Amino acid sequence: FRSPLLQEMYITNTMGGGTMLGNPDLDPETSNNFELGVRYNGNNWLVDATAFYSMADDYITTEIIDAKSQTSRYMNADKAKTHGLELALSKTILDHYTPYVTATWMRRKIESADYSTYDSGTPEFFARYGLRTNHQIFGGTLTTDTYARSQTSTKSYSPSTDQTTAIGGFTTFNFAAGYSFGPNGNYSLNAEFLNIFDQLYQYNTSTYEAGRHFNVKLTARY
Repeated sequence: FRSPLLQEMYITNTMGGGTMLGNPDLDPETSNNFELGVRYNGNNWLVDATAFYSMADDYITTEIIDAKSQTSRYMNADKAKTHGLELALSKTILDHYTPYVTATWMRRKIESADYSTYDSGTPEFFARYGLRTNHQIFGGTLTTDTYARSQTSTKSYSPSTDQTTAIGGFTTFNFAAGYSFGPNGNYSLNAEFLNIFDQLYQYNTSTYEAGRHFNVKLTARY
């Protein structure tokens, strides 16, 4: 069971030249979800594979209501059926270096009284892959993560306009580092350098994601 968010119901969001409208008439979304997985963890290998299937009623999604102005709104579809596979693979080398990849193949079919389509705005493939490191320095733990995120192109069908809109796939390159220190590692300083090559991309039909940017976070646990 998922109730619609306040943003999905009432807030108008304008960003990157597009507009996403809230919809106060949204109904809660309900779904039945099934997963079957297998995991191997040994000899510095971690392999995790999962198959999943979901059946949702009143699925909360978006539709384009004006392609020219890139205006969209949240809506309920009668049903959504989603199936796919997830794979996570990593291996620790020399106790400090861990190349890894996580990848997902997914298909989502949206069904309503008047139409049925796989053009649901869902990428068929997306993945994250890179190299993590872990070192003990000055009594603390220094970690790094050099990675890329990739997603294939998507298509979204809008019943209001009877049009299908396509969005290209993308790959972004990123770097994150963190240092944990203090008793039991209670304090940590983390920094991220995201979208290093300033890729222009978007996840949905109305808002572009940020260009090259930094995040810095200091955390203390008591």
